[in-house]
Parts: sequence; structure tokens; C-alpha cells
Amino acid sequence: MILIIDVHYRETGAYAVAGLIQDWDSQEFEQCYTLHITEVAEYIAGNFYKRELPCILQLLECIDKDFKYIVIDGYVQLGAEQQAGLGTHLWNALTHKKTIIGVAKNYYKDTPANCALYRGNSKKPLYITCKDIHLTDAKNYIAKMTGQYRIPDLIKKIDTLTRV
Repeated sequence: MILIIDVHYRETGAYAVAGLIQDWDSQEFEQCYTLHITEVAEYIAGNFYKRELPCILQLLECIDKDFKYIVIDGYVQLGAEQQAGLGTHLWNALTHKKTIIGVAKNYYKDTPANCALYRGNSKKPLYITCKDIHLTDAKNYIAKMTGQYRIPDLIKKIDTLTRV
């Protein structure tokens, strides 16, 4: 099982949403989880994880099914030096470790070229980073996800659900 997570911020807090899928080529969520979080840390440049991580951890407490992978909107490692990104901080915070795959829509300075994944006819890549899995496998999984465009359908759907 795979859990896709995203968080969206508003004036009144944040909405964290997760969708559980059976396999990488699933076309629908088996179950979705939504959590409104009223107290959210301020954004600090260079420390985005301090805002997002508590939201993700609160949402994970609501999930009653087992899963092997967590897909996040963002980076697991940052840049060529592989500094800890949101995904690494998430992995470190988990008592029961899960494989983390980061799918970032925007380039982060010095991201290695082999992190780029082109989907569909897009000329703009996604940037894939990961923890506890080989990068090639992580990229293959994201490439396998349904959808003919750059962003896989179910990742896009989770993003949309955070904004409802």
C-alpha cells in the first residue's frame, strides 16, 4: 500500500490530506484522510519542514491501515550535498520506518540531474528523491502512476483535495 500526502496552508491553518492506494498503477484511492489543523508554525525560509512536518505527523496518527511507502510533495534530500529535506525529517520522525519518495514540481538549487523525471509530453521534469529505496526504482514507480501528464493523476488529486 502507498500513501500520498500533501498539505495546503490557509489563513485559518492548514489542510492535510492523504490518499491510500493499492499499487503504483491504481486509478482510485482506496481511502482518503483529511485533517484540518488550526495551529501551524510560521514559514521560515530554509526550514520549510518545520511547518509541514507537524501537519504530516498529525495526519499519520489518523491512518489506521498499514502501508509501505509515503509519497510527499517535496524533496527528501536537497541539492548535490543531499542535505535533509522534508522527507528525511519525516523518515527520522517515524517510529515505524517507511520508504519515502519525494515528488517535487520545482527545481531546487544543485539538484542532481538524475533526479529529473519526464512524464507525458512535458518538457519540464518532476524531481524525484527518496529514502530507503534506490532512486531508479522510485522514479520507475512514479513513472508508472496513472495519468498522461507531468504530474500523476492521484498526486494531482491529493493536491486538489487540500484546496477544497
